[in-house]
Amino acid sequence: MAKKKIVIKNSITLNMIIAVALLLITFGIVVTAIGYTKFNDTMLDRYEEGAYATARSTADFVNGNHISAYLENADKITGKTPIEASETEIQALKKEWEDTTSLLNKFAKSQGVAIIYIIVPNKNDYSTYYSVINCPNPDFVPYTAWALGSEQHHSAPNEYDAIYQNIMENGLERANVVVKKPSNGGLPHINSLIPVKDSSGKSTGIIVVQQTMALLDKLGTSYTLLIALTTVILLVLSVFGYILFIRKQFIAPIQALVAEAQRFASDNSEAETPIDGEISKIHEISVLGEALGQMEIDTLKNIKNLSQAIKDKQKMNSELGIAKQIQEASLPNTFPAFPDRTEFDLFASMHPAKQVGGDFYDFFLVDDDHLALVIADVSGKGIPAALFMMVTKILIYERTVLGGSPAEVLEFVNNRICEHNKAEMFVTVWLGILEISTGKVIAANAGHDNPAIIKNTGVGDFISTKRGLVVGAMEGSKYQNFEINLEKGDKLFLFTDGVPEATDSSKQMFTLKRTGETLCTLHEKDPKTIIEGMEVALKEFVGDAPQFDDTTMLCIEYKGAAYKNHRTFTIAADIDNLPVVLKNTEDFLEDKGASPKALNQLSIAIEEVFANVAHYAYPPKTGECTIDLNVKDKVFSITFTDQGTPYNPLEKDDPDVTLSAEERKEGGLGIFMAKKLMDNIAYEHKDGHNILTLEKKL
Repeated sequence: MAKKKIVIKNSITLNMIIAVALLLITFGIVVTAIGYTKFNDTMLDRYEEGAYATARSTADFVNGNHISAYLENADKITGKTPIEASETEIQALKKEWEDTTSLLNKFAKSQGVAIIYIIVPNKNDYSTYYSVINCPNPDFVPYTAWALGSEQHHSAPNEYDAIYQNIMENGLERANVVVKKPSNGGLPHINSLIPVKDSSGKSTGIIVVQQTMALLDKLGTSYTLLIALTTVILLVLSVFGYILFIRKQFIAPIQALVAEAQRFASDNSEAETPIDGEISKIHEISVLGEALGQMEIDTLKNIKNLSQAIKDKQKMNSELGIAKQIQEASLPNTFPAFPDRTEFDLFASMHPAKQVGGDFYDFFLVDDDHLALVIADVSGKGIPAALFMMVTKILIYERTVLGGSPAEVLEFVNNRICEHNKAEMFVTVWLGILEISTGKVIAANAGHDNPAIIKNTGVGDFISTKRGLVVGAMEGSKYQNFEINLEKGDKLFLFTDGVPEATDSSKQMFTLKRTGETLCTLHEKDPKTIIEGMEVALKEFVGDAPQFDDTTMLCIEYKGAAYKNHRTFTIAADIDNLPVVLKNTEDFLEDKGASPKALNQLSIAIEEVFANVAHYAYPPKTGECTIDLNVKDKVFSITFTDQGTPYNPLEKDDPDVTLSAEERKEGGLGIFMAKKLMDNIAYEHKDGHNILTLEKKL
């Protein structure tokens, strides 16, 4: 008995019936959801238009010039205060108000709306408003009408405040508010709001027409029941269709195919009676039977060829291993690369996603004073990309050593590759030439990611440059040169898109932002440690996810001669950065002949000025301070520039140093010391900047 139950449970017959039933039920649910949504939207539009049309008609019955007068005379109109016989205008106003109210009550019933009311919002607090006319329809809302002049409130938060303000102040002509679930337990409704205007066109009040949506719920329920009934009928018809046709022409032939597949899997031999096209009148099943027979023949052939295929794959893997060795040998990978050159230090690495990759880097001396830096990424992977990479690398090297700018080199390489690029491959290239004696880099970019520069101050960012077209895309493409000025201690970090696009198991990328953040944590390290640190960060981020792209990095630190006679850097105006400012100033003056006394006096003055900027320029936030260092004719000047609160410290009177600390007024001593220690101090406020300059003879 148990075996029979298992057969029924796992039979294709039962599964087909269940599948058809589930399909129809799903179809019914989807059709119901979509149809009900469209139906609901259409009905809402009709309700909104109906409510708005009623509101517009209501406006024709109301004298907008007397709205304020109604409220001002509310007590007399409502009978709380008697009207004097001489107050004929108020008597007429009362009659007009009563006639309008009566007319709107009748109009509300004739139009089948729940409420028509007119209000005047409080312009100081739009959550408060005053009732002018209130006409509830007892067929829909069982509550007493608001009295003329009664004060009403909306509970916060609500969407009416902004609508009221826009109608009264900004000329809004129409607004609709849909309330599907009223907080007071009432029926779903739509409020249509329009202005009441006086003869000058000014909004004096707001007409609100509320229309219930009971019919919408009723029709929606009927629609849902109709779809459910249709689904049940289709389900019954489908089961009868299965019994009459599907079992004979579909189920039985498939069971025969399953039996033959099981036999072949067990015996691995040809069938005694091959299955032919007569197995079913259904074309697809007939073709499946013929395909099964052909598959058996092909599988037997494949078994015979499998051993040869394995041998071929082993041979291919061996060849790929050799290709990998050749590719690795073509990249400079001996470090330190130039042990006799102390002006710079560099390191690079390349990790292909497959055995061979399309990324490459290169660096070589063009002459004694120029170092070429290259990083590139070929489209595609594997052997084709590796071959394309070798050709591109050789072309770049051969053309660069002949002389010329990076842009000229890329134009030459692009044209040469385009001549014989039938595979339509391309490569992104960043080529820079460092002038070792000055730190100036001339570079050009052919569609590659911009490198990052890490300043010796610890500040880092990606260099923003115009990217030219990738090499190999179009013959005759032009490229632009741009300059990067490296100072002593600055580092340049080049990379391919495999770094920011490294992906973890949840499909999240490493991103440029995380690349920059990681570099900032490594800014004090040497190039080798920076790249190794990036590799660790990438590995921790990716985890067990497979590597989809090559990752290639090159980092160079410029260790050129001492600074020239001018230098500028920007730093956060934070007192914790004072040691950085003092260290940069000391390094700048290292070979300028400054005496220890002058250095000490400068340190005191700089500390006082920078502390003043850090504490008072951007309270309570922190801004930036740009510092310019300059030496001319043995006179050193340092300029502090910030965009903080305008303040001239030189206008403050010097403290009376003859008094004791208790007698002397607080403040001013720091700038006073700076004045005494420096040869000259000047201040100006220009274009929103505080600019303070100190000068000292060396």
